[in-house]
Amino acid sequence: MRPLSSAAKTAFIFYAVFAVFLLMVDHWIPGIVPAAAPAAAPGQELVFERPGTVDLVFLQDSLDESWGHWLSSRGWRPGDLIRGQEAQLMTREYPRNRLRWVKSRTRLELPAVAEREELVDMAWEWRNLVTSQGLFIRRTDWGVNRGNVWVRLESEARIRLSGKALRLPMAELLISQRLSPGKPLVWNWRGLIPEPHPKLPPAPPPIASQPEPPPQPQSPPPPRPTAAPVRPELPAVQYRAKVALIIDDVGFVRGPADAMLQVPASLTWSVLPFTPYAAEYIEAARERGFEIMLHLPLEPLNAAHNNPGPGLIKAEWPEEQIIRQLDADLAQVPGAVGLNNHMGSAGTHDDRLMEILMKALKERGIFFVDSNTGDGAHPSVAGKYAREYRVPYAKRRIFIDNSSDPESKKNALRQLMALALAEGEAIGIGHVREGTAEAIRAVLPEFAEAGVRIVPVSELVQ
Repeated sequence: MRPLSSAAKTAFIFYAVFAVFLLMVDHWIPGIVPAAAPAAAPGQELVFERPGTVDLVFLQDSLDESWGHWLSSRGWRPGDLIRGQEAQLMTREYPRNRLRWVKSRTRLELPAVAEREELVDMAWEWRNLVTSQGLFIRRTDWGVNRGNVWVRLESEARIRLSGKALRLPMAELLISQRLSPGKPLVWNWRGLIPEPHPKLPPAPPPIASQPEPPPQPQSPPPPRPTAAPVRPELPAVQYRAKVALIIDDVGFVRGPADAMLQVPASLTWSVLPFTPYAAEYIEAARERGFEIMLHLPLEPLNAAHNNPGPGLIKAEWPEEQIIRQLDADLAQVPGAVGLNNHMGSAGTHDDRLMEILMKALKERGIFFVDSNTGDGAHPSVAGKYAREYRVPYAKRRIFIDNSSDPESKKNALRQLMALALAEGEAIGIGHVREGTAEAIRAVLPEFAEAGVRIVPVSELVQ
C-alpha cells in the first residue's frame, strides 16, 4: 500500500476536524438547528423533544397544495370560488423552543346552480385532507344567513413540545351557497355535523342533584352515556345575538347528562376532574360536537359546609403545588379548551392565586370563564389578572337552574336571551340536573324566533 501524500493527509485531518465541529454544534448549540418535524400521523399529536425552532409552516403548504389539486380534479378553478383569503405567520417563544406556524382563513362561495351535494362533498374532502395532514378538526358549524347556507370547519394542530401539550389554531374554511328560491330548507350533511352515537340501553333513574355539594355517583352504571340522534334545524331568521350555555358538573351523574346529549344546540360541557363518568361523557360530548372545558374546583367562602370535591386547588398552597394540581386536573379532561371555576367564591377573590392561575393558563393557551360565584363583599379578581396576562376571559351572567321548578328554569333562559339581545351576547350556566335539559329544549324555539344563536363559549371569550 502506498503511503498517503501530504496533501491527502491535510485534507483528511481538515474534514475530520470539521465533522467533529458540526457534531459539537448540534449537541451544544441546538437552538441554531431547527427541530425537524416528525411524520404527521392522523389522530396523533406531533411530538418534539429537541430544543430549537419548530417550523410547522409546511403543514399549511401541504394542505393548500392537496386542496388545490382536489378542486381542480372536480373541475373547479380556485380563483372562481375564493371570495376571501388571509394567512398570518404565527410565532410563539418557549424556554427551549420557538414555534412557527400559519393560521389561515379561506371563504369559498359556490354558485346557486351547483348541486347541494357539492357543498357537502367539498366540506368532507377538506376535513379528510386536514386529518390526513395530522391535524384535527376543532369545530364544525353551519347555518343560514340572508338566503345563504354555510358550513365552517376549523382545524388545529396538537403538539407536545418538550413534554408540554399545546393546541395551535390552524386553517379555517367557510363554504357558502345561495339557496335557490322555492326549494325546501333541508340538508343532508351525511354525518359531517357531529351527532351523538346511537341510543343504547336506558340509564337507571338519576339521583337528584343539589347545588352544593355535587351529586354522588349512581350505581350500577349502564354501558355508556346515551342520546337519541339529534339533527339541528335550520334557523328561519337572521341571528342578532349570541348566547353560550355552559353545563357544569359533568362526570358525577348519568341520567341528566344523557338528557343533555339530546339537546340540539352547541352546548359547552364543563367536566369535573376525578369523577367516575368523566371519560365517558368527554367522549360522548366529542361525538356530539359539544365544546369541552375543565370545571376547576376552587375554595368556597363557606368551606366548612361545601366540599368542592377532588382536584381542589387551595390559595394557601405554594405556587409549585398549585401548578401541579392544575396540570393533574387538566389531564383528567383531555381536549379542554378552557376552564371555569367550580364553587371558588374564596379562590377567585384571592389575588395571589388568580395571578398564578392566569399566568399558567396563558402558558397553556386556554381561556378562563368566571363562574362569578362571589358576593359583593368578596368580588372576583379573575378578570383583573386575565387582562394583565392577556388570557381570553368572559363572565357568567345567569345561572339557569338555581331553582328546581321547570318554569323558573325557562324564565331564567328567557332572561338570558333578553340580556343577549340588549348587549349582543351573554353567558349562562346550567348543570346536569333533572329538568334542565328539558327546559333548554322547550325554550330553543323562542331563541330561534328572537334571532339568538347558541354558540360554544370560546366564541364569547375576549
